[in-house]
Amino acid sequence: ANGTTADVADFTMGIKQSGAVLSGYGVPLDDTLTMMGLLANAGLKGSDAGTSLKTMFMSLAAPTDRAATLLNELGVAVYDNNGVMRSSEDIMGNLRSSLGALSAADRNAAMKDIFGTDGMRAANILMEATAQEWTDLNEQINAEGNASGMAAARMSGLAGALEGLSGSVDTFLLSSAQPFMESLAGWVDQISAAIDWFGTLDPQLRTMAL
Repeated sequence: ANGTTADVADFTMGIKQSGAVLSGYGVPLDDTLTMMGLLANAGLKGSDAGTSLKTMFMSLAAPTDRAATLLNELGVAVYDNNGVMRSSEDIMGNLRSSLGALSAADRNAAMKDIFGTDGMRAANILMEATAQEWTDLNEQINAEGNASGMAAARMSGLAGALEGLSGSVDTFLLSSAQPFMESLAGWVDQISAAIDWFGTLDPQLRTMAL
């Protein structure tokens, strides 16, 4: 999420729509996330990205007769000699080079015949992404320590201490204080009111009190 314009919720919705289908075709999770990131950077995010990606792969895996003929004429191989689906980047790169010699009208017609209007959205974006863009984003996704590094930065200093205290309070309330929630809620309201009042005091008086 940090390497794209999408957030975690966008990836969650995208995976809900496409994850099972792509997994069934043997697409690794990091490749799925890379494609979702590329789509997000081009403005296609969330469930829309997942649906379009799913449709694109279904069109590749089981093409219509017309689509199969076009793929064959264009020299685009979806599967390798062992019947295993090639990597997404290789298939899109194959399409990019094969369609490069066509006019814009012929190219768009071929894409529509192969992918349909929905799958075509994702295919166009992924096909136009450069090999370097695929590599850079995939490396970010696979980089270890990103999440822990962010957590360490967030949990440093006073802000981190308060965050830790808040987590401890949440855990305590969930595990031990359920029977006393109403009383605790009243106390918390009173404390909040007192803090608000304290904030209205003259700064010098507030400093002396602290």
